Amino acid sequence: MNHNSDKLFFEYLIKNTLQRYNLIDTDLQKSERPDFRNDNIGLEVTRADQTLEFKGFTSKYNKGNIGNIIKFNKNFKKCGGKVLKKTDPIVKILNLHDTFHYHEDYIYIIPGYSENFKFVNKKIEDKLKRLNSIYDEDIKHYYLGIFTPIYVLEDSIKKELDEIINIQEKYNKKFEKIIIVFIDKICEFNLLNNTYNIIENTNEELNKTSIKTHEELSNQ
Repeated sequence: MNHNSDKLFFEYLIKNTLQRYNLIDTDLQKSERPDFRNDNIGLEVTRADQTLEFKGFTSKYNKGNIGNIIKFNKNFKKCGGKVLKKTDPIVKILNLHDTFHYHEDYIYIIPGYSENFKFVNKKIEDKLKRLNSIYDEDIKHYYLGIFTPIYVLEDSIKKELDEIINIQEKYNKKFEKIIIVFIDKICEFNLLNNTYNIIENTNEELNKTSIKTHEELSNQ
């Protein structure tokens, strides 16, 4: 899958998953700004996976021929990664090995899948900025669907509701619903009445929907 087809797949996967659980209208059509819409709502979708930033960043470079390694290391850290010199004591203590081979003197570490909403909230903020700048004025009800591989418990979801409310507070146009698709559950944040609803044990249905989405896009 190239970048464009991968992006399109996840857009439809999120939309189809939300429709499978009757969380959005069934007649949404593909569009731009937002990603899907009908006469009633606009659905914007995004994928909150921090490892994608590294994939996009590192794809611009050829391994073994980075060029300006200082600049590369600086940007690698900006994406949330760690850069260690192979001579650092911690490398020997933890028996770390480089698997990326960007430079012979360094070890590069990307973050694993997290257990918090930090990167998810960054995506929400990005989408709010777009909502308040370029989206069609004739759509009155906006939803945001997010797919993320993070694992969280309900205590974190309760705190996330407050965080989302705080994030949206400074924007004139807001998402009425933000629905997050996790690997094992779906959480619907209703921001009109500031409540949330959790649908548990969704991983099997997510797998089925993924297969159907592949088939749908292959037949287009």
